Amino acid sequence: MGTCSRTYVLHRHAIYHQIKHIITPIFVHAKLLTMKNILALLVVICCSLGLRAQTASDFTATDCNSITHNLFTELDSGKAVVVDWVMPCASCIAPSLSAYNEVQNMLATYPGKILYYLSDDVANTNCSTLSSWASTNGINANIIFSDANVSESPYGSAGMPKIVVLGNSSHHVYFNQNNGLDLNAFHNAIVAALSPTMVSEIRTTAEWVQVSPN
Repeated sequence: MGTCSRTYVLHRHAIYHQIKHIITPIFVHAKLLTMKNILALLVVICCSLGLRAQTASDFTATDCNSITHNLFTELDSGKAVVVDWVMPCASCIAPSLSAYNEVQNMLATYPGKILYYLSDDVANTNCSTLSSWASTNGINANIIFSDANVSESPYGSAGMPKIVVLGNSSHHVYFNQNNGLDLNAFHNAIVAALSPTMVSEIRTTAEWVQVSPN
């Protein structure tokens, strides 16, 4: 059977304590140490260790204000980047607005550390139309793209919207959701993306995993 059919035997007790060691300082510092938050971040970590592609795809693109951006440059500087692809369409409004608002709320705690990119899904909506759609629906994004270089294809199937959270100098994918937004998981993915030791320590934890093909 293929790679996706491997059996993963986990040393669960050790993994639990290593993950607890990673996430406890984050939430103690933020005064958010609750079982709900711990479980939500565990979901983010487990997804990060899953079979979905874990590495972001780099791009250099020019936004609707004629400013050029390179994704990996932003990630390497310690920022988390949220990319939100829209058609635009009616079903995109609520999830995209929630994502945008959550980023604005989190910037109070992490000033200058989170970027929100709003992008047309296939770059066939002109900047004027896309910017008007966004502002009409309360999404006052500073960085808007209608550029084919900002592609959702590396992150699996298309969604309306499709929202990903990228971070860390390892260019990790912390969140990837289509057609909606799990706000708690989204929030915790950004927290994880802004924690420089998160990916390296998770990889250390993963050494407790034994892989045996079927």
